[in-house]
Amino acid sequence: MAVLHGRFGRVRITAATPTSTTNLAADMLTDKRTVIVTDTTRRHWDPNSTLHRVYGATTATALTDAYTVDYVRGRFLFSTDHSTSVTYKVDAGWLPTSCLAVTRGWTLDYTVDLKDATVFSCATANSDWRTWLPGLPDATITLNRLSASSESTAPPFVDKLTLQAPLFVELMPNATAGDKWECYARIQTDAHNVPVDDFLSETITLRVDGPIYFTTAT
Repeated sequence: MAVLHGRFGRVRITAATPTSTTNLAADMLTDKRTVIVTDTTRRHWDPNSTLHRVYGATTATALTDAYTVDYVRGRFLFSTDHSTSVTYKVDAGWLPTSCLAVTRGWTLDYTVDLKDATVFSCATANSDWRTWLPGLPDATITLNRLSASSESTAPPFVDKLTLQAPLFVELMPNATAGDKWECYARIQTDAHNVPVDDFLSETITLRVDGPIYFTTAT
């Protein structure tokens, strides 16, 4: 289990229906394998959309080279090198987002299921050590925020518990910019604390929905 802590998190609610856009401007990064959409507001893609395609020198024919799609950050990840001098275009079904809340403290708890793969010897009927195979990863995010503060004017999470659309979450360990974790998540619990002599506070538990990525720059 890996537990991470930070002091700034940003949560945005995504639209229930994606917006389909063709010929979006995109750039090939210096690694020669990553094509990323230039417009940062259109990088959150619908994992269920079949629209996602990338084009090279011409928009008439989509590239058929082997790649995977990073739906969270709006990227195509190729398995071989490609030219950085080509003007790339992208078709994508992206999810418009609007601010839901900002938190000043968060915890990310990441786990991986382990499957016992120990093999016992027929001769000795024992084994010195167990062996394990990795299973499915999972992650939970806990957000702590003040409900009675000028920094928390966004609506509470309680009325969003039945959302069909996922939340887009950015978790930054040190500041409002720089390295961050990014993912889609679903609201699992929402707890309010109303003390007599202190600020009203809210604790939200989010269940990460799909992969979580670490991005080295905003």
